[in-house]
Amino acid sequence: YVEDLSYNVQRSLIVRKGQGLYVSSSCPYGYIKDPNNHNKLIIDPEAAEVVRKIYRLYLQGHGVHDIAKRLDAAKTLPPAEYKRQNGFPDFMLSRKNSRYAPTWHAATVTRILKDETYLGHLLQFRSKTLDYKTKKRIDLPKEEWIRCENTHEAIIREEDFKRAEEIRKRRKHFPKAKNKNIFTGLLKCGQCGRSMIVSQVRNNHRYYRCTSSRTNHYCKKAIVEEGYLIDQVLKELRQYADSYISAEAMAQKIKRVESYEQEVKKKHR
Repeated sequence: YVEDLSYNVQRSLIVRKGQGLYVSSSCPYGYIKDPNNHNKLIIDPEAAEVVRKIYRLYLQGHGVHDIAKRLDAAKTLPPAEYKRQNGFPDFMLSRKNSRYAPTWHAATVTRILKDETYLGHLLQFRSKTLDYKTKKRIDLPKEEWIRCENTHEAIIREEDFKRAEEIRKRRKHFPKAKNKNIFTGLLKCGQCGRSMIVSQVRNNHRYYRCTSSRTNHYCKKAIVEEGYLIDQVLKELRQYADSYISAEAMAQKIKRVESYEQEVKKKHR
């Protein structure tokens, strides 16, 4: 019954999306829901002006990293923090890390430059839930997306959007490294909690640095050499293996348990 209900809900949402209705609980940055029709987007003037500024700077020749730094310098709140501070219930009501400093990232700027929502179009059903139990979602190929044009007021003119798209295509892209970094996506800065990425390679040694180095909130000494990380991981693995796998360690654990049992029995005599 639950599985059938989940399927029926998904089918109902797909039908509504095909009708050009906005059914997500979260709105794209620059828009809010129409108070008279929660299935329609209307412009959020303050955030929309930031979106226009991003396009304006990009068309003037500024890169996405530079734009992110300019927005931080102007103390412009990034999308998630803007929504949190403006009372949107679906965005990060609390922060576990008290040292977190909201900053703009190049990826956020790029996402805004690629989003056709700002042309007044809706692109929905970009992902779907595989299993109602695990809630696991998968991204869908672009040809399966549900596209409805002119469903709401545009923030960006189509000619500006196309110019930005052409600039992105002309930008030089560095080829991906042949050997994937073994710590990719695993390292977090101990000072601010942000991700750490490879920042430089010297004498065949990789160095990881906190991504705060791209912002105005720089974490001091947040850099570590890959060889040191490997040594520390191996050390922990050896200690784990020695403690839980070796016969000697197991024998010691058994003795401690037996000794504890004897003490318990003496107390209850």
